[in-house]
Amino acid sequence: MLHVLVFQILAFLNHGIYCRGLGRQASLMWFNIIGFWVVGFTTGYLLTFKANYGLAGIWWGIFWGISVTGECPALFCLAPLTRSADTHVEGV
Repeated sequence: MLHVLVFQILAFLNHGIYCRGLGRQASLMWFNIIGFWVVGFTTGYLLTFKANYGLAGIWWGIFWGISVTGECPALFCLAPLTRSADTHVEGV
């Protein structure tokens, strides 16, 4: 369960500091919808009922939902910040 804790910490940091602090709450809503409902719920359903994993399928669905929800803000909220930084002006 350590890997779930790592992604929960990443999700907390990315949601709270990066998205809310930068005023990108609307994109945060879409990350949560995509991560938990599209990826997590669908993966959990498929693994539980179609692949017959049982209760472990639900947990794997939750894990993938948390993973996607924790990593999407880091990729989409921080990437524009690193590309838009003018290093020539800031380095002076």
